Amino acid sequence: MAWQSRSEARAQPFTALTSDQLDRILGAFDERMQAVTDEYLKKMGEHIAEIGTMWPSDVHRLQQMRMMRRNLRDIQRLIARAAGMSIKDVRKVFEHAATEDARMAAMLMGRSPALVDDTAVRRILQAQLRETAGRLENLANTTVVSDAYRRVVDTAVSAVQSGVEDYGAAIRRSIREAGQMGLRVREDGTRAVEYASGYTRRLDTAVRQNILDGVRHLNQSIMEEVGREFGADGMEIDAHMLCAEDHLPYQGRQFSNQDFEEIQASLPRPFGEWNCRHSWHPIMMGISQPAYTPEQLQEMRDFSTEEIEIDGRTKTRYEWSQEMRRTETLIRQQKDTAILAEAVGDRDLQRQCQGRIVALNDQYKELAGKAGLQPEFQRTYVQGFKDAAAGNSLTVASRNATMASDSSSHWHTITRESIESVPEFYEFGSAKLNDAVRTACVDVLTDMLDKPLGTEEAISLRLSDLSAEKEAGKLGGGAVKPKDLQERYIVVHNHPSNDTLSLSDLDFLRAHPNCSTIVAIGNNGRNVYCLMRTDKYDSYGLTMYREMRLRGMITFESEDEFLRGAETYGIRYTARTD
Repeated sequence: MAWQSRSEARAQPFTALTSDQLDRILGAFDERMQAVTDEYLKKMGEHIAEIGTMWPSDVHRLQQMRMMRRNLRDIQRLIARAAGMSIKDVRKVFEHAATEDARMAAMLMGRSPALVDDTAVRRILQAQLRETAGRLENLANTTVVSDAYRRVVDTAVSAVQSGVEDYGAAIRRSIREAGQMGLRVREDGTRAVEYASGYTRRLDTAVRQNILDGVRHLNQSIMEEVGREFGADGMEIDAHMLCAEDHLPYQGRQFSNQDFEEIQASLPRPFGEWNCRHSWHPIMMGISQPAYTPEQLQEMRDFSTEEIEIDGRTKTRYEWSQEMRRTETLIRQQKDTAILAEAVGDRDLQRQCQGRIVALNDQYKELAGKAGLQPEFQRTYVQGFKDAAAGNSLTVASRNATMASDSSSHWHTITRESIESVPEFYEFGSAKLNDAVRTACVDVLTDMLDKPLGTEEAISLRLSDLSAEKEAGKLGGGAVKPKDLQERYIVVHNHPSNDTLSLSDLDFLRAHPNCSTIVAIGNNGRNVYCLMRTDKYDSYGLTMYREMRLRGMITFESEDEFLRGAETYGIRYTARTD
């Protein structure tokens, strides 16, 4: 939509979290918990594969159940560690959100943010932090739902004891069920009372919902507090495309405080609950101008409620968007099953999952196109999933990541002196590897010597035998897309600007698990920069760190300071400059 509402225009001077930005931040938490799920699936798969190698006389159910419990204890420790890391990140997000929510509420009331009672805002912030942190801490004491794991073990033990010829076929149904279940938890403590008996959720969903609820409750509590301070007597609900039918009559409208409370009490799904994306802000009835015109609200209603026929079924556009969410879930489930199948060693099931994923992706793209909606493939991302045919991680970033240099106004010419100036390396574990990296730097500069200013080349250097794959960027383009290899490798490329590694370099390292190190050699031959994974590498914390930098939630005086800060997340950064 080309038009912009007055509420959007008024919000422009501030940096409060939008729904899309919040989704990206939540994605970092999703990845952290998905890593725990991947480890759970791999441990289960390796356990089942081991059972399949035993003789009938050697396999005992009680012994295998003890092994299962040991694996589950390991997973619970991983959950506790991931939850603890998430609490630290939640504090940063909440502190930023609280400050900006208070500022925005004041400005929407036509008041100076300096007049807001900071003590009240801090009280609300600390209370919400305690509640959300408590819910995450409960995950450290969570009960991992092991029913599917137990059924797989039972099936595997029975298959071996009965002497079946095809062990893989005998356990395949249980494997598929366990993979689709993923890592599910039954939370203990205060959260448990909100669930029906026996209700469980996937680990990543539980964490996402707790954080999302916390951000929303924080936002609304601060908005309401500031409204009380300034004498607000009403609320205005914001509006968005693809609104659910139960909220359509109310979105974008103003209500007195009493009327708003009555609406909230009457709705089976109140605003701000159960994945509702709406928020609301305080107003003065009869004075505050509505943020949306009737024409804009009608346009949103028409967009959401337009009926569309696809493959003989007629639904509203909003209903088709929910169908897309269900398809995204099916794709993630198939990817989890493929991870488990790979760990078990069941290549047939792995290929079946791959075929199903391809079909679901095609269905998803077709559905989005016919419904006039934007596909969101990041929602189908699963960290540990690999293509059964090619073996490479399937991520949008890994297919499209490109290393880009700074502005062309800072590019420098490569000379013979540049090539001769390339220093010796000492950053790597062996003299042979250090020599190979230096040779790669020399080769890159030599290849680019007579090319147009700004041209880049990348060499992907295999760690196994130090063989290399070259890839040149567009002439004068200031960017290059290195080759992603199916084994551990180092990327060496030139920086025409002579400057340090860029955010796109860091993104390439994050997106490519097989890439252990990024090396940039300046066109002057003397500036050398390295980003290297360590054994403490935390890609999820790094994603959060990156997102906070982009949001302006943390600031740095230089790119160098930002990269050194990444060492907290297991990235070793070194720089040698002229």
